Amino acid sequence: MRHGSARLWPPAMVDQPDRPDIWLLNVTYNQRLDETGMPAALAALPASVARRLKLLNMVNRSAPAGAAGVEREVHCGRVVAREIETAGNGGLAGGYNLGLDRIRPRPGDHILLLNSDSAIDELFLADVFTRLDQQRSGSCATIGYCPTLVSAGRQVSPFRCTGFDHDFYIIAYLCLDAAFFAGGRRFPDRYWLDGIDYWLSAELQAAGLQPSLLPHRIGHDLSVVDHFVSLPRWRYANIIASVVNFYADLQRPRLATCYVLARAVARCLRFRRFDLVGIPAGQMLRQLVP
Repeated sequence: MRHGSARLWPPAMVDQPDRPDIWLLNVTYNQRLDETGMPAALAALPASVARRLKLLNMVNRSAPAGAAGVEREVHCGRVVAREIETAGNGGLAGGYNLGLDRIRPRPGDHILLLNSDSAIDELFLADVFTRLDQQRSGSCATIGYCPTLVSAGRQVSPFRCTGFDHDFYIIAYLCLDAAFFAGGRRFPDRYWLDGIDYWLSAELQAAGLQPSLLPHRIGHDLSVVDHFVSLPRWRYANIIASVVNFYADLQRPRLATCYVLARAVARCLRFRRFDLVGIPAGQMLRQLVP
């Protein structure tokens, strides 16, 4: 869903230094910023970093709430921050699209995608700004930057994924040139959860683009891996459906889809989540039988 009729934010861009900024687009679920540790983390950033950040937080509601549609300023130290409560749960795709339609980035500005599981990493942000300033002077041109994401002691992004010719990225902490989203490129609402990670990786591949991997390792909580034992059945069904939608739309070989689903079945058996086995197994049969 587009939000082009809503007012842009900030309403005016005056007295800005001729250096790129980073727009933080953060999406949460039933959780306002003041209920998280992000404002304190942003307030603790040094002025050299904080003054070049702008945060727009989208609160997805599980059901329409009294505060839905309300916008408010949020105190995050020197970081310019604003929050929007949506009228319902549009998922990560809907939240990011709302943010993309609201902001007014300048040439050279970058967009850092965050969510409820993301942390604020001062060293990574400072490193990105250093490279953006170099890029402004004509060197180090790239579509964006990313750290190595680690979950439960193992690398989860970037990594090689079945059906791809290049690296697969988890969206969290992917910092992309705002020009990548110019011309109306938005996240399809047909994909949610893991599905938008697959989609964005495919978009980068199709455009022949690859973010620069910076020497930073950031911990990232993955519910489907780290909390699989307690993962709700409905959430797992949504994850599987989104991934299947992605492969179907991309017209990937059925073998690629089945490989992903076979790994899902193996994980169910490994963690003794026998109640979940039928979800990927059923999808796998649908792929194999015309």
